[in-house]
Amino acid sequence: MKNKKGFTLVELVIVIAVIAILAGVMIGTFASVVKKAKESAKAQEMAAAKQEQTANDVIEKLNNSNWLGWEDFEEKLAERLTKAYKEGSTTNVPVDALQDAVKGAMAAYYANAQLENTGLTEQQVKTIINDAFAKVSFTGVSAEQVKAIVNTAVSGTSTLTKSQVQAIVDAAQAKNLSLAQVTKAIADATKNFPTTENVEEINKANAKIVAAIETLDKKASTLTAKQVEEIMKAVTWQGGGDTTWFDAATYDSAKEYTLTKPEQVAGLATLVNGGYNFEGKIVTLVANNETENSLTLPEKENWTPIGNTRGSEFKGTISGGTDTTKPLVIKGLTLNEQFNAVKNGYLINCSSTGNMDKVGVGFVAYLGEGAKLSNIVFEDVNVNIKDTKMDGICFGVAVGYLDGGTIENVTIRKSSTEGATNKISTVYRTGGLVGAAANGTIKDVTISDLTVQSKGYAGLHENGKPYYEQAYCSAAALIGYARNFANGGTINLTIQNVTFNNVKVNAYSTSFAHEIIGQADERTINGKLYGGNADWDSGIASTGITCDADTSAVVK
Repeated sequence: MKNKKGFTLVELVIVIAVIAILAGVMIGTFASVVKKAKESAKAQEMAAAKQEQTANDVIEKLNNSNWLGWEDFEEKLAERLTKAYKEGSTTNVPVDALQDAVKGAMAAYYANAQLENTGLTEQQVKTIINDAFAKVSFTGVSAEQVKAIVNTAVSGTSTLTKSQVQAIVDAAQAKNLSLAQVTKAIADATKNFPTTENVEEINKANAKIVAAIETLDKKASTLTAKQVEEIMKAVTWQGGGDTTWFDAATYDSAKEYTLTKPEQVAGLATLVNGGYNFEGKIVTLVANNETENSLTLPEKENWTPIGNTRGSEFKGTISGGTDTTKPLVIKGLTLNEQFNAVKNGYLINCSSTGNMDKVGVGFVAYLGEGAKLSNIVFEDVNVNIKDTKMDGICFGVAVGYLDGGTIENVTIRKSSTEGATNKISTVYRTGGLVGAAANGTIKDVTISDLTVQSKGYAGLHENGKPYYEQAYCSAAALIGYARNFANGGTINLTIQNVTFNNVKVNAYSTSFAHEIIGQADERTINGKLYGGNADWDSGIASTGITCDADTSAVVK
């Protein structure tokens, strides 16, 4: 039987039918794929349009004259508070009535106002009002004082950035208070403040205001605690440095910088500690309180010293201006953190072994060759380190470690530098002006109303009782310790025209303590103390200083 070739008619019909069926299925599937692709593209287009609209909404807010930045809000709030105080009733208002007035005003205006919002959440406004009312005295408050109070509660930044606004939009997505709500509610709530100097009565009123706003917040806010935290971090200064004034692209050619806000000065520390030494450049600090010509650092923040390691020392000039008759007053410098970790420039090593990776604690940690600190008054400084277990920490109000720089026309007043009171494993070097020094110039310096202490105990006996051994501690009104840490070489210090008034120096009896320099290794100091005070090395006590220690242990 011969093999078949080709298809029979029936077979051909069957094949054609199968092909037709398969084609129908494939065409349907392809159409479905095309449809889904179109839908996906449309969805992506819609998502992109929504994202673009969100961005446009943010930009529109920024450009809207009815939407306020922080600076505008501060001014409006200050005006309203001041006006409320001036127009206050001359009679006392019962606390219960005040509470009801606050609740009623806040609730009514929150419910009814339909104006453009300020960008401030309920939680932020509560924080501002809480801080303002907790610190202000209700008698004789000026607009400037009120604004200063408000500044303690909000960022020093003049306006919110686009990214900050976006953070609020993303995190909050809830009702915000309007300008009318904020200002009108505050005016209504404060117009009948009790005009009394009774502190207890005022505190009660403050507590009621805060409680009322907290009640409102619980009713109206949909923010979680985490969202509030994220918003506050986005729009307030957390003590970190503001470096927006600095442009790395123009750093090499720049000669001068002017800083007007405390966070900008903190930003200088961030930059210097990050490797910019500002050599040959002048950084001028300008007052944020023109009346007192002062720049106030936040009291709650520990200061990160400028130039916190060898290799990242400051080599430029920090000046309080050119008018030597009107130096800049820096207030609120605080150094009281427990030094238990290597971070933020706080753990400092001034050991006598020559290891100077970390150099000192002060406004400027390390003032290197060619650097200068001039025309500045440090007032109300607090250096109080406790429970420290580090080797050889060097403290000074102005400079932690002076190595080739110049300190000129600097005053320290109404301040204290205090070493630890317990649990010290090794040593302290504490000076009123400088913690430790190797080389440099100190001239035209005044130190008054200052207490310098260096004390503690070294550890514990096996029986658990304190083991007192402080032979290596040193304290002085001017320089705590003089030694060239880098190579053990000659100390070269020039000290001219230094004045002391009501300065107290004390340490344990086995410590080194002196009026001018607490201790000097190898006594190879060049230079004299001029301007009415004796050469420190002669051992003659200087006027205006009380030294409370065993002077037999003092280097003479």
